[in-house]
Amino acid sequence: SRASPMAHKPLADELTVCEYCTLTGESRRVERIFALFDEDEDGLLDIDELQKALVWLGFKVNQDAAKEVVLYLDTDFGSADSHTCVIDLELFEHMLKQMRLAELFTPSGGMFQWQSPGVDTCPISVCDYNVEVCRVSEPGQDFYFRRRPSLQGRSHSVRWVHLEAAQGLDRLNLLRLAVKYNLHPLSIKDVLDNRTATKVDRYGSNYVVSVD
Repeated sequence: SRASPMAHKPLADELTVCEYCTLTGESRRVERIFALFDEDEDGLLDIDELQKALVWLGFKVNQDAAKEVVLYLDTDFGSADSHTCVIDLELFEHMLKQMRLAELFTPSGGMFQWQSPGVDTCPISVCDYNVEVCRVSEPGQDFYFRRRPSLQGRSHSVRWVHLEAAQGLDRLNLLRLAVKYNLHPLSIKDVLDNRTATKVDRYGSNYVVSVD
């Protein structure tokens, strides 16, 4: 079915789990959306198919705007045809993530409304480390849009992201993280519920650990 997934603009601090499902880019859901609009089933979306998919997802874009977005974001991938703007699943998923994140930094500019408190009620800190280097930072907005930087040394690096919620949970920053990392909506539900028993869940390639 191609019925639009959301008919109104909810407040960011009142989002239901169903609305989180609409806004986040969990990988298997993105694959289903891609297949839904890949009308000729060639594994690619042309500009007409892409524009229809974006409108269905709540983005107010025409074909020219969709083409501009593709050409801008394709600098990281190089997988789009510069003349026809035909894109594959990987670039489509990257596009949705970047566009949704842009909405989440633009009050009332997307599918839902929110008001900026001026300062983050739940600041984020990031620790990137390996056996040779440890780097701790309190990143700004660019953290959400950029890839993880490489660290010195040859060993595999790990990133730990901490969302401080001692003064109450900031749903907007939580949703930004959910979009950036393709978190499954059910894992977000557990965070919001705050009554989840100790358990370990697996969603795709992600493990979610809840400790009471």
